[in-house]
Amino acid sequence: MTLAQRRAKIVQEATALFLDRGYEAVSINDIIQATGGSKATIYALFGDKEGLFEEVVRQTTSSVQVSIDLKTEGTIESQLIRIGRSFLTNVLSTRILEFHRLMLSLGRSSPPSARLFFQAGPKTAYRLIAGWIAERQRAGQLAGGDPYELAIFFHDMLISEFQLGLLTGELVELDAAAIDRKVEMAVRLFLRGCAGE
Repeated sequence: MTLAQRRAKIVQEATALFLDRGYEAVSINDIIQATGGSKATIYALFGDKEGLFEEVVRQTTSSVQVSIDLKTEGTIESQLIRIGRSFLTNVLSTRILEFHRLMLSLGRSSPPSARLFFQAGPKTAYRLIAGWIAERQRAGQLAGGDPYELAIFFHDMLISEFQLGLLTGELVELDAAAIDRKVEMAVRLFLRGCAGE
């Protein structure tokens, strides 16, 4: 097994442990038991448990960002629908919701990890969508306005009650049709306010 493969296995197993037990309840020894190896390997690759957890945060949030379909093919409406659908499908998945629960529980006990999550997660999603909006503005397809602020509005219209409902148990599950309805409504409202000349 190469060093990169070893590192990936440790992050994968640690992610599962953190999601199952919570950050505080997982020790370095638990991670070693799940992955094999030694403390020396963990410390050499990640520094300590906190360093490993930071890598878990980076990789988990990165998987959401990579899933956002920002291709510029088709009409402006179809592009926005692809962005919205790809984002919601991933961010509302069971694994990412469990990760959100974990990060919310760490808000007070581990502010640096919570800040890293916000920077690598939501703020990165805002920036990606803002970049797409800025390109469409330059092409005259969307009206002016601060792209980052517009990205926040679009993102938050998509999330709306879905994320909180699923996190709190108010909603048990969502089907593809519910996601499609939410995305189409958000796109219509967004374009109504931001349509280009």
